[in-house]
Amino acid sequence: MIIEKKQLDKYGKLTLSFKGAKEVFMAKKDNVVILSTEKDSIDNILKKLNDNEIERKKQALEEWFELIEKAGLDTISTEELDKIITRSILKEVQR
Repeated sequence: MIIEKKQLDKYGKLTLSFKGAKEVFMAKKDNVVILSTEKDSIDNILKKLNDNEIERKKQALEEWFELIEKAGLDTISTEELDKIITRSILKEVQR
């Protein structure tokens, strides 16, 4: 894979050459653009990116629950947690 740096014209446009291609498929998310003459290639890349994002979220949740368990917060009921949060908010407001 090669990363190429291309210059934009004064209007912010970019011209790319796809020799022999009749159409080009594009996927865009945020400031990332993927172009290909084959839709399946883009679908494959997007699936891998999505799978990677799901794995990162799962890892973050696992780390979060480990921290909760280490702090002993996994044994607190939701009602107790609500009371703790409410008391904390009231203390902040009364300052």
